[in-house]
Amino acid sequence: MTPLIGRKVWFGPRRFGWGLNPVSPEGWAVVVVSVAAIIVLAAVTHVRWAAFIVVVAMIAVIFLKGTSPGGSAEWEEFHEARDRERSS
Repeated sequence: MTPLIGRKVWFGPRRFGWGLNPVSPEGWAVVVVSVAAIIVLAAVTHVRWAAFIVVVAMIAVIFLKGTSPGGSAEWEEFHEARDRERSS
């Protein structure tokens, strides 16, 4: 349950469905900044390849700072492990 880079997990398993969700303020910041950059680059500059680069960078950050993707069972396991780590 550790990311490839660093010790703090920014993205963890989803509670519903399958995949990853932001689980820390840093993860939410990555999502908000990326979405804002994509909107600005696609709407204002009309340079769609630049928006694509932002999407690729966001996916790379999610891959490097996230756990294994999963659904509700992985979500439960992730939260139990995180609670144990916090109480230690």
